[in-house]
Amino acid sequence: MRRVILVLGLIVALVFAGGGAAAWWFLSQFDARAEIVKRVKLATGRDFAIRGPVSISVWPAIGFKGQDVILANVVNGTAPQLLEAKEIVLGLALKPLLQRRLEVSRIVLVEPVLALEVDAEGRPNWVLKPTMPAPPAAPGTRPRVESVSLDGMTITDGRISYANLRTKSSYGLDDVDLKADLKDLDSALDVDGEVTFREQRAAIDLTAGKFRALMTGQATPITFTIDAAPIKATLTGDLDVRTGGLAGDITASGPSLRGLTAWAGTPMGAGPGFEAFEIGGHLTVGPRRFAFDNTAIKIDEVQSRGDFLLETAGRTPLLSGRLEIISLDLNPYLRPRTAEGGVEVATIQAVDVAAPGYSELPIAL
Repeated sequence: MRRVILVLGLIVALVFAGGGAAAWWFLSQFDARAEIVKRVKLATGRDFAIRGPVSISVWPAIGFKGQDVILANVVNGTAPQLLEAKEIVLGLALKPLLQRRLEVSRIVLVEPVLALEVDAEGRPNWVLKPTMPAPPAAPGTRPRVESVSLDGMTITDGRISYANLRTKSSYGLDDVDLKADLKDLDSALDVDGEVTFREQRAAIDLTAGKFRALMTGQATPITFTIDAAPIKATLTGDLDVRTGGLAGDITASGPSLRGLTAWAGTPMGAGPGFEAFEIGGHLTVGPRRFAFDNTAIKIDEVQSRGDFLLETAGRTPLLSGRLEIISLDLNPYLRPRTAEGGVEVATIQAVDVAAPGYSELPIAL
């Protein structure tokens, strides 16, 4: 029995060794740099360059490895490059490779810097426009790429910046470690991993219903979750890439609203209250419009529900809404006052104001 297992193991090892040797020989027939650069330019419509050495890789995937890689930004973009990476590995599917077909099955980006931008007209710089396919190779020339698919992409120790000139907002993510899965351009894009935002580590999970929609600036359904110390949130809805419009159901909670606003870059300052929070409702964000409907809010011991609308398209901003107070306890917001003989804390009896005539507070401006 041991001899049979040993023979089987030897056969398997020989098969893998033979396949690896065949793959190595086949890859060596390519002018790797020229072939990869040409194909990426055709696929993206952007200038692409591998300024460092190119070699054949066996880990973390069988394929090509290139160093010092750049993909150009749009003309008049803020950043000179859309993407820069210390190293890129294009993993290749082994079976098609042995059939003299080259299929990209995996992309590994090491220390990439990705500069996402939206210009003043609302046009995102990541919308790529493929050029015409290359003419067929002449007889007797080296084999070329015949098809491309992507089973996974890994980003290690990356940095992502986002700047929107239309809304005058910008954000940055550091220490980006993500894994993306994509079957083809018309399938869902699944991204999960961890990022650092303003010194807080956050786990994220994103599913975009149609990858082609993201790349062409169209609308697509999305599901996004974030799990960080200041907030845990889930959004399920639709994203319009071109306009930046977003609509969907959201739930969020966290230990401190003050801590969350500080993390977001708009600190409330020191003071009592505004700690634990829970929020849920239907969110709509569009050009010059923000709406939050069927909203349930709990901050400290105050519970409420309502609807809110902010529009800035006209000459003067419009703020309207409806707020229904379910329970009201203001004690978390009272500062202790000093009295003779020690500290005296003022208290107010918590009240339930969810009664006719008191429950709805209209807001209008």
